[in-house]
Amino acid sequence: MKSVFKRGLCLLAAAVASAVAGTAAAETLRLAHVVSTGHIYHKAAEHLAKELGSATGGQYEIRIFPNGQLGQEHSLIEALRSGNLDLAFVSSANTAAFVAPMGVFSLPYIFKDNAHVGKVLNDPAILTILDGYVTAANQGFRRVSVLPSGERHFFSNKKVISDVDGLSGAKIRVPPSPIASEVWSTLGALPVGLPLGDVYTSLQTGLIDAYEGPITSYYLSKMYEVAPFASLTGHEHTINFLLVSERTWAALPDEVKRQLETLGSGLDEFALDILAATDKEHTALLTEKHGVTIGEVDRSGFVERLTAMQATAVDKIGAGELFQKLKSE
Repeated sequence: MKSVFKRGLCLLAAAVASAVAGTAAAETLRLAHVVSTGHIYHKAAEHLAKELGSATGGQYEIRIFPNGQLGQEHSLIEALRSGNLDLAFVSSANTAAFVAPMGVFSLPYIFKDNAHVGKVLNDPAILTILDGYVTAANQGFRRVSVLPSGERHFFSNKKVISDVDGLSGAKIRVPPSPIASEVWSTLGALPVGLPLGDVYTSLQTGLIDAYEGPITSYYLSKMYEVAPFASLTGHEHTINFLLVSERTWAALPDEVKRQLETLGSGLDEFALDILAATDKEHTALLTEKHGVTIGEVDRSGFVERLTAMQATAVDKIGAGELFQKLKSE
């Protein structure tokens, strides 16, 4: 009788174990970024989370931490390196502190327009060069995707500028990138390296009087409240990366790796489609609702001053192969 009872308990335990296994919680990957939930980072993260969940039958989910909840971009990259974070969207400028050739994307006027951006980011040869730089640097993370986030312009709390001479003496925030500092010094401005999260307050206090970035980021962060003058310099197309910790990557099943690579490869087109609509919408809102003054800029002086420093900068960061490929597209 006891043996039958024991056998029954064993069968019951097996049934419970089977049921628990069948309803086990999904594996969770943590993804962080530093901007608001309206930004293309977040939209891309939500898209990735939805598609990965569907592709893995709910076995893997992505939990998103926006608004710098887990730190600014430099800290996020350090967390990837240590394995304390799985995924992060970060700018190429901040990535360049760890993989120097990525600073090439901080050079102005290397892209003609959004169509050129899309062509470059879908070129397997260029992606191979990028991944080669990341591998050689051996920093504890790898690239999953390249994500554009819009054409960058000049925003000031003082005035609209009409040409490069208007930059003279402007205290402009730049990301912590040697290339970015050199660019704005060459243009006559006074670059100040600051994390993005400190820009609003620094514009208020006068630590800086200008910053640069995409129209949509300017709108979503409400920077227009403290820098209501926008000059359409169009000096750079922002390139960002979705990075994954090597420790996380090593622990993922091969099929999940393939899914992440496949989904990541389509994020650039996803982003460009959204950016085309949102830039136009936000530009209208800035002028009609928020009283922002927006002016066109003669860009010829910018290009003339920067031509000579580009080659020197490219050599300094070891990005010659990538730069030549970008220019030949």
